[in-house]
Amino acid sequence: MEGGRNSEYFEIPLEDDAALKSPKSPFTPRALTKPKSAPVSASDLAKKLETASERRSRALQETKDKNEQHVQKVTATVKDTKESTEHRIAELKENLEMDLALKDRRRQQILEEKIGSVKKEVSPPMKSMYSCSRLRK
Repeated sequence: MEGGRNSEYFEIPLEDDAALKSPKSPFTPRALTKPKSAPVSASDLAKKLETASERRSRALQETKDKNEQHVQKVTATVKDTKESTEHRIAELKENLEMDLALKDRRRQQILEEKIGSVKKEVSPPMKSMYSCSRLRK
């Protein structure tokens, strides 16, 4: 057995040789397979920056519009809910006042009936006692 190491050397060509290239996969992005084009001019870069800026501002405006619509919808819903709640509270207060007034009238009526029945029970004997005492005189 040898005690030394075996080294292997690989040669990597620096030139693009069409024969050495492997066939491209259909899943390889086209941007990677396109040959490099000539350097882009400053006017082309300016146009690309301008269109990118327009797309960005358009997307931001759409987002702002959607957010504003959502805020308006939520605000309207909250307002409707608040009005509905206030209406229900007013209705319940009115019903409570009517119930209390009805109970008060009923209580007063019961008291008057009891007073009337007590007067009827007490009055005849008093009248008879009064009339008896007159007769005695």
